[in-house]
Amino acid sequence: MATESLQAPLDTLYREMFERGVKYCLPAGRLTRSGSASPSVARLVLSSRDDGGADLTWLGSAYRLEHPDRALTGNETRLLRTIGRVLSARYHALLESAGAARVVRDASELSRELRRLLADPDLRAKLGDAGYEAVASRHGTVRDTLDLIDRYLYPGAHP
Repeated sequence: MATESLQAPLDTLYREMFERGVKYCLPAGRLTRSGSASPSVARLVLSSRDDGGADLTWLGSAYRLEHPDRALTGNETRLLRTIGRVLSARYHALLESAGAARVVRDASELSRELRRLLADPDLRAKLGDAGYEAVASRHGTVRDTLDLIDRYLYPGAHP
């Protein structure tokens, strides 16, 4: 299974979780996809705008977030960053735990790992297959993630 065939459904799933998480946690906000962004990484980039809204990028998609009658508050901005951190951690943990990703800590480790992957097509295929299986076996992840976010935001409200 090629990496591209894994990446597209995984990114689509996590874009949907991001969009649903924002809509769930900020129901009065208006989130619209405004195009694509580069690079496609599982890290939220948030820029406040002069009009009180925010421009966001997540997994290769650009978004605009606005509140219909006021500027986003500091708490809402922190909430958005929390959604991004939770989803980013979950995205990376999914791939790492399945053996579909490698964690590198510095440039020399990255260089060694890249040389190893470039030299070993079987290892690349194994990583791709592990990632595909990890994604295919995760039905219901959107609801699970929204529940996780909800438990984090309202810890006393859940058993």
